Amino acid sequence: MIMKETVYASIVLFKHSEEDLKKTIASLLNEQEISKLILVDNSNCHWAKNITNSKIIYIQTYIVTG
Repeated sequence: MIMKETVYASIVLFKHSEEDLKKTIASLLNEQEISKLILVDNSNCHWAKNITNSKIIYIQTYIVTG
């Protein structure tokens, strides 16, 4: 029995603009071998949490104050 491995990719965000990572994210999402793309937001990249794709997991690590 051949088991398919689960492959996750991750990008750590810190003050990146959507334009900075647009091509990278699209490329990773188009890879069939990648099951999930984890976006770890270490700053306040509002654009990243608004991406709607079933392969994306968004993790916010900063604390919102104010």
